[in-house]
Order: sequence, then structure tokens, then C-alpha cells
Amino acid sequence: MSFNDPGANFTGIQGIRGVLDSKDVYIAGTYTTTSDSITHGVIYKGPLQDSGNSGTWYQLDYTSTLFNDVTLTSCYGPNNATNGNIRVVGAYKRASTGNQNLGFLYEGSIEGDGKWRTITPSDVNKADVYDVFMHSTMGDLAVGNYDLKHEPTSGFSFIYDLKTHTNFTYMVANSYSTSLYGIWYNGNNNYTLSGGFSTHELGALSQGFLVDYNASTKQFTHFKAFNYNNDPKSTIITHFEGITGAANNGYNIPVDWVTADGAELGASQVTVHRNSDGSFSKAIWNNISYPASVITTANTAYKNNILGIYVSNDTTTNTKTTASFTAALKK
Repeated sequence: MSFNDPGANFTGIQGIRGVLDSKDVYIAGTYTTTSDSITHGVIYKGPLQDSGNSGTWYQLDYTSTLFNDVTLTSCYGPNNATNGNIRVVGAYKRASTGNQNLGFLYEGSIEGDGKWRTITPSDVNKADVYDVFMHSTMGDLAVGNYDLKHEPTSGFSFIYDLKTHTNFTYMVANSYSTSLYGIWYNGNNNYTLSGGFSTHELGALSQGFLVDYNASTKQFTHFKAFNYNNDPKSTIITHFEGITGAANNGYNIPVDWVTADGAELGASQVTVHRNSDGSFSKAIWNNISYPASVITTANTAYKNNILGIYVSNDTTTNTKTTASFTAALKK
């Protein structure tokens, strides 16, 4: 079903988490209105039903006492914080810093009057950093990505510790580009991370991946690469866009992909289970296409639901509509 802020011109869903001790969800994204030219951050709180009309949508824009030139706020990953508050990560832009994205962490009330923090990778030259995105948060960690001005064809992912406010770069072995889009807290300092990577060995080919990370030992284990339909030759891009826990010690994952000939952009829901030795199983693929759409993207997952964006084309008026959706996996 379509799922959008009824008062917005456009709604772009990018992240979701369940509200603690509730059947409701937090949904994070962006929206625009007809009253201004700014792209605003938005948080929905309510049930995952009725096309978004049964809950409440809150505008959430980066604020600071030091400057007031924010031109865009994009909320990516919501999560529960203490005392009924919300934690959100994402990116924002300022008029004075050009077109680059700046990462942020917000914690406080859903109305936006809490504490905002700009996040920058700390293990590289800050003057060389360009475009920082914080994608997802859970437990005591958040994950994101950044680019470097002197390496425009590369991408770097990093892991941010919410307690110590420190971070470090993570790259898949032998990759020139690694992205971290999803994080799931398994308990006992153990996390499962999802994203995508590219290597010079494989050329332009991008693969999705899962990897476990222990925040106490700082060790990564059980790394596994994935390709659309489990066929390395099927696509030039396979990218995991997030992760959520599933039944039987498994995970549900939203995936975007591009066919090997570059002619088709598609979206899927993937389920991956654990083998007896703790490694990840072969992926089970389910394709997603919003009815009568020309493009469908899978952006985030919650239980057996995938949320994303679709583009439809009215051939009568020759106009395109971009909006958000939810899709539930049939049991």
C-alpha cells in the first residue's frame, strides 16, 4: 500500500524501527511541502497501516544555536532512546558549506527539541572528507558512509560508538568502495551489519554483504557476499539497504539491484538464516514491484515488511508521481 504524509507534497521513507513496548513504529525519511523549497526531515509514529493516515507525522529538521542556514535534513535511521525519547541518524546540508552532506545524530523528543550532533569520521583528515551519511542505528552503535575529495571514485563506511562518541572506518577486504546501510543488535554486544562493496578484482560489479561485529572484542566474523538471485552474473549492482530480525534466528533485508545489461533497476526482499556454525545461509529472494510503477526501490525493513519508494507514470497526462510504499511478505 502507498504510505505517505497526507499533508506533504512528497514523502520519502528511508528507515523504520518498532516503538518500544508498543505495536507502533517509528518511520524516518524526508518530505517536501508546497509552502517552501526546503527538504525537511520527517518522523512518523503510529501503526503500519491505513497508508500513514492513522499515526502522526513530525517535522524534524537539524537545528543549531551556531547557524541557521540548513537547507536540507534527511532522516535515515530511527531507534528508541531512553525515557520515551527517539534517536535518529541522517544527513543535512547548509547553504554556507555548499552541496555536501553532513552526518548527524539526534536524541530527544520526537518534536525535535533535543540534542543535535554533527558526525564526522575521526580517523581521516577532516579537510578531505566530503559527503557524510549516517544510515542506521541500534544498540550502542550507528553506521554510515563518507567520501574523500582526493578519492572521488571510492566510498568508505564507518562505525560510530554512541557511548564514547568515537568512530572508525570499516572496509571489506580488497574493496575500493564499501557502504554500511543497516545494523541489527543481536544482544551481548553482537551486531549484524549489512551493505554493499565493490572490488577492482570484480570490476564495476557491486555485491551485497552481511557481517557480524562484536563491539567488545572489535572482531568481524561470518562475512558473506550476496548477488541477486544468488547468481553473480545476473547483476552489475546488488546492494543491501538495511536489515531487521526475522523468525528462526534469521534476517529480512531490503535489496536494490541493477541487471547485468544495466537496463533494469529492481527491488527485492531477502531472507537469510543462520547455519549451525553461525555462518549465513543462502539467500531466499522475493522480488517487489509496486503496482503500475516504472521504478520501485526497497529502502528499509521491519519484521516481514519492506518499505521504499516507487515512481508511477500516468501515460494520459504524461506525468510522473514519486511516493512511498509498504509491502508485506506473504506468509
